Amino acid sequence: MMYRGQMMTYIAGSRALALAASVAAVCACVSSPALAGTKLYSPLVEEGALEIEQRGFVTSDSKSSLDNEQFYSASIGYGLTDYWFAEIGGEWVRDPGTGKTRFDATKWENRLEIIGDGSHFVDFGLLVEYLKGDGGQPDKFEFGPLIEKRIGNTVTRANLLFEREIGAGRDSGLGVEYGAGIHYEFSDEFYAGIEAFGSLGPVHDFKSSKDQEHRAGPVLGSALELDGVPGEIKAEVGYLRGLTGATADDTVKWMLEYELEF
Repeated sequence: MMYRGQMMTYIAGSRALALAASVAAVCACVSSPALAGTKLYSPLVEEGALEIEQRGFVTSDSKSSLDNEQFYSASIGYGLTDYWFAEIGGEWVRDPGTGKTRFDATKWENRLEIIGDGSHFVDFGLLVEYLKGDGGQPDKFEFGPLIEKRIGNTVTRANLLFEREIGAGRDSGLGVEYGAGIHYEFSDEFYAGIEAFGSLGPVHDFKSSKDQEHRAGPVLGSALELDGVPGEIKAEVGYLRGLTGATADDTVKWMLEYELEF
């Protein structure tokens, strides 16, 4: 966790709010689909931290329309300041029933820490992401608040993210998804918890409950330092059970990350 004075908090908050307003203004003029996130973001940013990350998920279901959906992401990010973490990378997907993995988008992701000095009830930040679609896929804006609360060894996080598509073939409306979870840190090297993710559909016309996507389940994570290797290796694996008929019965997700501080 990064600590700073009230002036830096004010500056960070002002910049974040200005950026959020700009993104919202752009998105109001464009036109989003159901989302399928399985990553839970922290609002906290560490200046000088270099992160190389690979993550993904794969689904299993008796219905061919939901079975064997796959997602892969590879990215590199850096803590440019004590309140701004920027990341670039690519995403690959395999749609159910196609048997073919394709490159889907190039992404530019930003996390802005607005409140993270321990002086408020929760730590608060903002995610702003732009994805450049490939192969005729529409471009996308994704943005929303990131919240975190630590009590002892327990960390609770909540994300509420909105998405709009741009360009030919776009879905109309402002899509909304959520992520939430609670982790217990047994030590600096190991944690376990429960996470939940969902997609509600467009804000102006939420899908019926049976057509929304909701999944939840346990996650395990570790952080290791290897002798003679600078930095830290983090790994996470989780199992999410589908809670509606529109969600795949089983989703296995993973994350592997190498972090180095400068």
